[in-house]
Amino acid sequence: MRDHIRVGAAALSAISAAMFSAAPTASAGAWSYNQGQGQSIISVSGQSASDSFDARGEPVIPTDYQKVTADIYWEHGITDTLTGVVNAGVETVTLDSPGRDVQNTSGLSAAHLALRRQVYKTDSAVFALQAGVIFGQDGENIPGATLGLGGTDFEIGALAGRSAKLFGKDVFAQIHGARRFRGEGFADETRIDIAAGIETGARWQVFLQGFYARGERSERGFPAYERFKVQPSVTFKNTYNRRVQIGISQTITGENSLKDTGAFIALWHSY
Repeated sequence: MRDHIRVGAAALSAISAAMFSAAPTASAGAWSYNQGQGQSIISVSGQSASDSFDARGEPVIPTDYQKVTADIYWEHGITDTLTGVVNAGVETVTLDSPGRDVQNTSGLSAAHLALRRQVYKTDSAVFALQAGVIFGQDGENIPGATLGLGGTDFEIGALAGRSAKLFGKDVFAQIHGARRFRGEGFADETRIDIAAGIETGARWQVFLQGFYARGERSERGFPAYERFKVQPSVTFKNTYNRRVQIGISQTITGENSLKDTGAFIALWHSY
């Protein structure tokens, strides 16, 4: 069961990076890989929004937002307790909102490098710490900011996971809390990601994720923001080490943030 749990958690981490945030999130599976083992995931996602939430949480701001992203996510066991994480990709973004010129960009998306240290593990539970660096590019780096703004950010976080049997099926749940530190007068951000998954058959898994983020008002005058997104998905195992995953996403509450919907497909390979 633990191999299935680890694979599922890694899949969630890759897709959350592609779908949830302006810059890749450090949301990673709490379970680590043994030395020399790992997983690579290639995903394509699309997001759009016709409204944004105002400061009172009402979706009343007309917005034209379109984003298409292609990502690669890679986790590799450096040792049995230390895992390296790499996330990079390309994106095309269009954003038209009141009071601003239409913004368009195509190019590299923000890149993320991280190390995750497993500090506690039993047959059914795990706890890990993670630290990473995010390199901003010319696209969507910071929620609410002009495209291309932002630089190098740092993030630290903690992850906990639990696996069990439910009605004879393998299940898992995990939580990841992180704090992102931004320079150049941009607001720091607090993130909480939660996820649960169940093996519904020999080849099928069903996942449900929730993503919360809140940023303070920045020195540059950008307002505080908050958002919560949900994301269900399913995976199909077509060979012993390859899976296909599809899912959708929806931001259901927020303040000074997009009310976006999205969909994705991912192909991933474990080794």
